[in-house]
Amino acid sequence: MLGILVTLLLYFCLISWIAYWKKGSEEDYYQVKKAVPVTVLAFSVFATLLSPISFLTLVGNAYTGRSYLWFAQCGIFLAIPLAHRYFLPLYQKGNYETA
Repeated sequence: MLGILVTLLLYFCLISWIAYWKKGSEEDYYQVKKAVPVTVLAFSVFATLLSPISFLTLVGNAYTGRSYLWFAQCGIFLAIPLAHRYFLPLYQKGNYETA
């Protein structure tokens, strides 16, 4: 048990030391030097649209007998191509900052 604690302590000290010596500016951290590829933005939008709440809601509605509500989720098949075609290029070209 003591060996595990010592190993964890050494690990955290090493990670802290590496982070201290490789620190950048605040702008680099929040904006990633404005070098976010469009594929990362696309996956981010896709993950936001396909949140776990959607999966839980669909399963819950099917379980309670309201399976007809699955049709409401079909809008994602329209939203993803539209977001990829129109929203992501504007977002990438603009000088936007997000949380």
